[in-house]
Amino acid sequence: MEEKIKVTLDSNTYNILLKDCENFLFYKGENNLNRNLFINTLINNYYEEFSALDDKFRLDVFSVIKNISDEEKEEVYHKLVKVIDKKNSSVDQSNKSVSFLFKPTKISSKAINFILNSFVKNESISSYFRRLFTSYSSKVQSEREKIIFKQNYALLCKSIDRNVKVYLSLTSGAAINEASLYTISSSKDELFNYGLFVAENGILHTVRLAKIKDVILLTNKRKILPHQEEIFNKQIKYGIQYSIKPYENEEIKVQLTPIGKEMFKRIYLYRPQCSKIEGDIYYFSCSYAQVEQYFRRFGEHAIVLSPNKIINSLKNYYYFANKAYNKIPVK
Repeated sequence: MEEKIKVTLDSNTYNILLKDCENFLFYKGENNLNRNLFINTLINNYYEEFSALDDKFRLDVFSVIKNISDEEKEEVYHKLVKVIDKKNSSVDQSNKSVSFLFKPTKISSKAINFILNSFVKNESISSYFRRLFTSYSSKVQSEREKIIFKQNYALLCKSIDRNVKVYLSLTSGAAINEASLYTISSSKDELFNYGLFVAENGILHTVRLAKIKDVILLTNKRKILPHQEEIFNKQIKYGIQYSIKPYENEEIKVQLTPIGKEMFKRIYLYRPQCSKIEGDIYYFSCSYAQVEQYFRRFGEHAIVLSPNKIINSLKNYYYFANKAYNKIPVK
């Protein structure tokens, strides 16, 4: 099928697709989103799962309407699908509809031909894809990322099942040879998925799923030493997206003012997990980078007491910020 396909979605679903296109790094050139590539990848990687969900729904409907003919069951099912689709595509003042076109490519041609021949009989192709995109967008972002990078995610899981190393090619152009994958899991906020790898030279890597271009399974066995496993377990506990360096073994102490304590309660996004509190001193055992990035916004209301590495980094951060602001003339 070479003609463009028009789909109308509610604005919330459409915006999720656009944001995923950006978050999952589908670009042509440096600044332009490649929406068509993203949509075709989504269809190719999700149509089988969506079809299975559709089949289950059909069987659930049939189980309710037992005492009629199969032909009548199909008719009831398709009428019900149309009612649900009409409800999902209804427009109100807060959620307007958006229409867009996409052009099928080689990536999705097999999937679209299968859909046309097997499913699109009693509804339009636009309606079918509207339901598919709505189903996809109802999932949490980390699950959507697994769908978009389905092949690489499956290979990474297989490397753990087979206990073998992998070769990784990254979107940055870099590569990791003979990498041993410890685990791949989503962050606690369920935004992205991260793989924890030990490279051949023993260096630990934290790599986002969307930044892995290619995965090749190797034959040699994974090698993860006990101290590396210990670091990874600590990282998983406190925030898988924040790499913990082998030297980051000193407990972090942060002194909070009363305002700082209120900010700590209120600002929950990327908040590090506190191991204990003694008065106005908060203790952390996570990544140095996580503590530094989180508490930067607190200013004078959060003072890091140790380790020196974070103290010096924050001193430089505030010094250069102050220097930049001093260049702005006061009106």
